[in-house]
Amino acid sequence: MPEGVLEDVLSHLVNWDVVVDVMAASSDPFDHSKFISGGPSLHSDGVWVWRHDLEYLVRNYKVGLPEEFIRHVIESRGKEPHLNLTHELCDEASRVYFLAEKGESE
Repeated sequence: MPEGVLEDVLSHLVNWDVVVDVMAASSDPFDHSKFISGGPSLHSDGVWVWRHDLEYLVRNYKVGLPEEFIRHVIESRGKEPHLNLTHELCDEASRVYFLAEKGESE
């Protein structure tokens, strides 16, 4: 990740809207004694969709992210982190997420 971008990425991951709120915790994959509240919940910026626990993993373990996403974050600097959420957007985010979780795609 380019120097100076980490804080922008972390901010992007937590400040955009939750489109699917899951009342569950996820286990830290590197330390099973730790849990991330709301981990399976989904956030979106209207282009990308990610799990709530991704910010924790990037912050604590510096997990890699796609270059396209990092470029998108840099290009999104200064944009208001809120979507005009619709049921259709939330439904589509859920559908795609659960397909991916099962290892399927469109």
